[in-house]
Amino acid sequence: MTDLLQGRMRYKAQSRQLTGYGFQILLLALFVVHILTLNDATNLSLFNLINGIGTQLPAWLVSAITDLGNGTTLGAIVLCYLIKRPELTLRVVVAAILSLLMVPLIKDYFASPRPAVILEYLNIIGETRHVNSFPSGHTATAFLFAVTVFLVSKCNKIKLGLISVAALIGVSRIMVGAHWPADVVMGAIVGALCAYGALLLTPLVRFSDKYRLFSYLALLAVLLLCELDKGIDADAFWQVIMFRWIWFSVCTGLIWQFWKRSHGVTNLAC
Repeated sequence: MTDLLQGRMRYKAQSRQLTGYGFQILLLALFVVHILTLNDATNLSLFNLINGIGTQLPAWLVSAITDLGNGTTLGAIVLCYLIKRPELTLRVVVAAILSLLMVPLIKDYFASPRPAVILEYLNIIGETRHVNSFPSGHTATAFLFAVTVFLVSKCNKIKLGLISVAALIGVSRIMVGAHWPADVVMGAIVGALCAYGALLLTPLVRFSDKYRLFSYLALLAVLLLCELDKGIDADAFWQVIMFRWIWFSVCTGLIWQFWKRSHGVTNLAC
């Protein structure tokens, strides 16, 4: 038992060393912005500015960006990444579970009204929502994945790129009129903390090819069932639906390639 505890402590110490100062700086920056958005005037001014920018862009493009934070769309993208980085599978699952527990609890506790309830004039793209604004679930999901990779990557360009895309997804939630800036920033904080919590709780684990294939198929099945269960979204742009199913197709193709490699299947020359 003592050896197990010592091993666990060494693992946590190594995890903290691997994160370096990048995560602390990111989290500090998010908290500073969050403090600024606690001021109602600042929060409203930022919303009007960013929401107004959304009117200058094609609606389908803004919708496509915000859809990258959708659970099924981002889930498909994450699954594609996990096929290439299988050791992160368990960590991503743990981070997702933490987010699924935290975000609804915070939403229900604050029960904050959406911009459409408060403002008479605003730009709305897609479905009009009225309740549970704080925090942004799309942003939490985006930062969860971005920070999970951020914490294990040694390439600064990859880190910056992932955080930039996650931030863009958060900004798009304001452009479509679904969230206040304060919601987006807190969503980013929640997602980042879930990713860091998964880092502390879950080591990098490599499963056998058999379990990898089973986990990939199970995750893909869950994503497809969730997507089909939603039915046809009358407010969705066809471009958004097309991009979403392209990611599903890419997932299926990568899983098929993995199955062929793991079973030694090769193409026979004619």
